Amino acid sequence: MTRFSFAFMAALLFSGALVPVDAAASQKRSSPKNSSARIAATVNNKVITEKDLNYRIKLALISMNLPINSENIKQVRTQILDTLIQELVKLQLTEEFKIDVEETAVQASIRQIENLNNMAEGGFKKMLSKKGIPYYVMEQNIKSSLIWNDFIKARYGDSIRVTPDDIDRALDELKSSLTETRYHLAEIILPIDHKNTAEKRLRQAQKIANQLKKGAQFSILASQFSNAPSAARGGDIGWVPQSKFLPEEAKELAHVKEGGISNPFKSRGAVRLYFVRDKLSPGQFSKPSKTVSFKQVFVANPEDAFAFEIEDNIKQVAAIAQQIRSCRSVERLVKSKKGHVQFVKKVPLQNLNTALKKIINGTSLNRASKPVYTGNGALFFVICDRQTSNPKAPNRDDIQAQLLDKQLQNISQQELMTRVASAHIERR
Repeated sequence: MTRFSFAFMAALLFSGALVPVDAAASQKRSSPKNSSARIAATVNNKVITEKDLNYRIKLALISMNLPINSENIKQVRTQILDTLIQELVKLQLTEEFKIDVEETAVQASIRQIENLNNMAEGGFKKMLSKKGIPYYVMEQNIKSSLIWNDFIKARYGDSIRVTPDDIDRALDELKSSLTETRYHLAEIILPIDHKNTAEKRLRQAQKIANQLKKGAQFSILASQFSNAPSAARGGDIGWVPQSKFLPEEAKELAHVKEGGISNPFKSRGAVRLYFVRDKLSPGQFSKPSKTVSFKQVFVANPEDAFAFEIEDNIKQVAAIAQQIRSCRSVERLVKSKKGHVQFVKKVPLQNLNTALKKIINGTSLNRASKPVYTGNGALFFVICDRQTSNPKAPNRDDIQAQLLDKQLQNISQQELMTRVASAHIERR
């Protein structure tokens, strides 16, 4: 395992969108004339190749911390192919409605993914390269999501109205919600239809939940599998008061602790899975927001090292960690060991996995944590900054944006189901 690939593995300790490039470009790269580029499916005569399907399956299994073997590939193949079919339906809007996405928007989405996963800029692209996954696999996924969001807003945005009275009612509800429990949630939504029965969706959701409980990233799995517009935000839907849930939803969430995952359940025509980022008890308006900046340092074992050399390497790394008295000195002190340093800035403490949060909270400012041996080397963290801020109450503009987004999400889900149902799809 390379130094960077372990750095990505360490990022999986965090709790936290992957949005085909246009179909013509995809076909150029994987022309059916090439015998190795067999066809997995066609959507309105546009091709999804087995090659691209296999890349996406590989990415999904890596995201879920699952071994890449025939059994796991078979388990996720149908669901990943369904996702690619939906993406190709979305991408075909570029021809039908002349919608295009600027490269800056794609890069901004990638940067958001890196931030959610506590990666340095360019980190996700490097990770894909290390895993043998072409960058366009990520790019086309992001493009389809951005194109779809633009289409929904352009087609339906003008028909949606949020009046001053609507905003007043929402503000009154916000005040009333202070008397009840509120949840900061992220979601994975798997719609139920004639092809994907409730039982099938529940099995799929349970597999996802099992991997989340083993440490897989919620934000990555949401962007891979969720069919809600929130997938482009890693599934995040913000704060929701308990009164907004149906009885079966409130029942499932009531017993989930902060940082926990709900059991999959059926509600509103879909199977749902929630990640409870945070909770506010009745009477609490908000909690202070705590962020931390740190440097993640990984020092690999010497290549083909003997046991005594590995032990010596660990001792040397521990000695270096004990010398650190400033975040600025990290690169200089680990240079002789060719340490890989990754600077993670202003990550919300609540986004960290319990194990990593314990390490971060137990390490003083401008000091290094005790090194952790990984099997391939030693890893430690240096705390560079801690900040606490009190979130402000949403204003009228914030409320208006939330109400518009909620209406568009409902329209988006129904529109996608309709377009997929009316598309000419052939699976090979």
